[in-house]
Amino acid sequence: MITLAPPKDTTAEILAALDANALVISDSGLVTYVSPALDALLGGVADCVGQSWAHVWGMLGQTAPLVSRRPQRVSLRRSDGELLPAQVQGIPIRSGTLVLVKDLSVVEEQERERIRIFREAQSQADDLFALYQITQFMATAQNLSQLSNTLLREVMRSTEAEAGCLLLKDLYGDALLPAAWLNLSKPPALADEAAARAWVEQAAGMENSLLALPLSAEEQTVGIALLIGRDFDQHSRRFLQTVAHEMAIALRAMQRRDELTAQEQKLEAIVAATTDGIIQVDQRCCVVGVNPAAAAMLEVSETTALGRTCADVLGCGNDCAGGCPFATVLASRSPIEYQEREVQAASGRLHSVAASYAPLEVGGDDALGAVAILLDISRQKQIEQIKADFITTVSHELRTPLTLLRGYSDTLLHLNLTRTQQQQCFAGIADTTAALGRLVEEVLDVTRIEEGQLALQLEEIGAAELIEAALHSLPDKRQRVLISIEPELSVVGDRARLVQVLVNLVDNALKYSPGGKPVSLRARAVAGGAEFVVQDEGIGIPGAEQKAIFTKFQRASNARASQIPGSGLGLYICRAIVEAHGGRIWLTSAQHRGTTVGFTIPD
Repeated sequence: MITLAPPKDTTAEILAALDANALVISDSGLVTYVSPALDALLGGVADCVGQSWAHVWGMLGQTAPLVSRRPQRVSLRRSDGELLPAQVQGIPIRSGTLVLVKDLSVVEEQERERIRIFREAQSQADDLFALYQITQFMATAQNLSQLSNTLLREVMRSTEAEAGCLLLKDLYGDALLPAAWLNLSKPPALADEAAARAWVEQAAGMENSLLALPLSAEEQTVGIALLIGRDFDQHSRRFLQTVAHEMAIALRAMQRRDELTAQEQKLEAIVAATTDGIIQVDQRCCVVGVNPAAAAMLEVSETTALGRTCADVLGCGNDCAGGCPFATVLASRSPIEYQEREVQAASGRLHSVAASYAPLEVGGDDALGAVAILLDISRQKQIEQIKADFITTVSHELRTPLTLLRGYSDTLLHLNLTRTQQQQCFAGIADTTAALGRLVEEVLDVTRIEEGQLALQLEEIGAAELIEAALHSLPDKRQRVLISIEPELSVVGDRARLVQVLVNLVDNALKYSPGGKPVSLRARAVAGGAEFVVQDEGIGIPGAEQKAIFTKFQRASNARASQIPGSGLGLYICRAIVEAHGGRIWLTSAQHRGTTVGFTIPD
C-alpha cells in the first residue's frame, strides 16, 4: 500500500483557515508550528517555534504532564501575566502531535451569567414567596400584636437581620409606640419621628448596620421598622421598599380594627354591667338582643329571648295599650323619651318600668331596628303606694280618736254632767289617748326597725308570765281567750317586746272574730325553742293576700271592707321582733274560717 504524504504546509494552511487555537509538536519535542489564532490568544507564542515543548509548556505556567489525548482543563499564563482558563488536548499526527487549545473564558463568562440570572430569578422567586407569605399573614392575623410580630419576624428573615423593632404611630397622636421587637432587650423609647431619626443616627455608629424603613399609607406615616444586621444589600433594600406600603396599609387597617373591637367590647361591657334593662328589636319587632338586666327582669335567658316578638318577651300580648312603642318608633323614626308601663315576666310577675325608645339608624332610609331602655320602678311604685297607704291609714286612725276627743271635750264643756257621766268622759279620753299613744309608738317602732335600732333586753322569762302580762293589757277581753301553757316553759327574750307581740296577735284575733267567738292561745316546747300559737274563728284572710300581710300598711281587703279599725303595722312589727330574736313567724288562714298565727323563739 502506497501512502502519499501531503505537502509540508498543508496542516498549517488548514489550521490557519480554520482559525484554530493550535500548535504542532514534532516527534523530537520541538514546537514546529503555532497558529495565528493561538498566538493572538496567548501573545508571543509564535516566537517559540523551534523551542522545546517542555520549555514552552513551562513558560505557560504548567508543571503537570504535558498533554494527553484526553482533554484537560488548565490555566494558561498569557504574555501579559493574566491567567486564561483553557482546555488542552493532544492529538497524534503523522509528523508529531497536534495540540488544540480551547478558550474557556467566554464559556465561563456565559456560565457566570447563567448562574447570575438563575440566582436573580431564584431571589425574585424567594421575594415573591416571602411577599406571598407576608400577604397571607396579613390576611389571617387576628389582632395588631399578632400581625406586628409576624411581619417583623418575616421581614427579618427575608433580610437576614439580627434584631429589629416595629414602632407604630398612635391613631390619635404623633407618638411612636413599640408594637413588636425581636432579639432586643427592650425597644427604643421614641416619642415621635424626630426622636426615631435621632435614635437611628446614634445607632448607626454601632458595629452592625441599622436600616430604618418608613411605613406610610394614605400619605400618612403609619410607623417605622428598625432592622439591625451585618449588612443590607440592594436586594434587601428593594424587597423592603416593595413590602413597606402593603405593611403600612395592613398595620393601619388592623389598628383601626382593634380600636373598633375595643370600642365594641367597651360598649358591650357597659351594656352588660348596666342595671337598666336594654332590649333591641329588628324591623319586624323581633328581639335581637337583651342585656343581663333585662333578661333577669323578664325571667328569660338571653338566648331564648332572641327571635321572639317584643310583645311575647315583654308579656304585653298581641299589642300594647295605645300602640306598640317599638312599632311607633320604627314608623316615625323618632324616639319616645319617657313612658311608664307594665311588663310581665315569664312567671307572670308584673314590673312597673320607665321606658325610653329610640330607632337604630346607620345611614340609609330605613331604621335597622329600635332599642328600649327599661328602668324598673316597681320598688319606687311600691314606696309611693306605701306612702299613700300610710297617709290614708294614719289619717283614718287619727280621725276617729280625735273625733272622740273632740266629742268628750265638747260634752264636758257644754253639758252639765253628773259626776258619774264626767268620769265616763274622762275614761273615754284616757282610752282614746292610749290608742293614740299606741299608734304613735307603732310608727316609732317602724322607724326603729327600718334604721336597725330595735334593741332587745334579753332575759329568761316564763311563758305563763308573758301570757299573763299580755292578757293584763286586755282586761275587758281576757275572758274570751282560751289558754293552754306547757308547764315550766320559759324563753330567753325581751320581756316588753314579746308581750307586745302577744298583745298584738291576741287583739287581732279578738278584733276579727265577730260575735264574741273565743280565741285560743297555746304555748308549748318544740325542738330548739318555744312556740306560741294564736287561733281564731274570725273572717280569715284571702289566700292571694296572705304573702304580703306581714309588710307595712298591708291589711286584708275583707278587714278594710268591714270597717274594722287598724293601722296595718302590727304584723310587720311582730315579724321584726320575732326575727330579731332569731325566731320565725308564720300564718295559715282561710276566708270565713279563721286564722292561725304562730311564732317560735329559739333557746
